[in-house]
Amino acid sequence: MKGRYYSAKELAGLPGLPGSERGIQKLAGRENWPSRPRPGKGGGKEYPESCLPKATQRALAAKRKIQAAKQAHIEASKELPKTFFIMIEDDAFEVRKV
Repeated sequence: MKGRYYSAKELAGLPGLPGSERGIQKLAGRENWPSRPRPGKGGGKEYPESCLPKATQRALAAKRKIQAAKQAHIEASKELPKTFFIMIEDDAFEVRKV
C-alpha cells in the first residue's frame, strides 16, 4: 500500500483511537488492519493512514498542516533582516540591520 504509515506509538491518544500503544495493537488485530514491518531497531508494525478511523485521519491531516505552516514561518523568518538596538548614550539608540 502507498501512503503514510504510523506506528502504534505515533497513533496512541489521537482522536478515534485508544490512548496506549497496546490498545492500538489490540484494535488493529481485532479490526484486521493491514500493516507492514516497522524499519529500524525494535521492529513492530506500521499501519497505513487509509485504514484508520476518519477522525484520526482528520487529526493527522491537521497536524501535518500545522507542521507545514510552522516550517514555512521558520523559512520566511530566515529571509527577514535582523534588527538590533544598540545603546550609544544614556537614552540614545542606534538601529542596525544585518
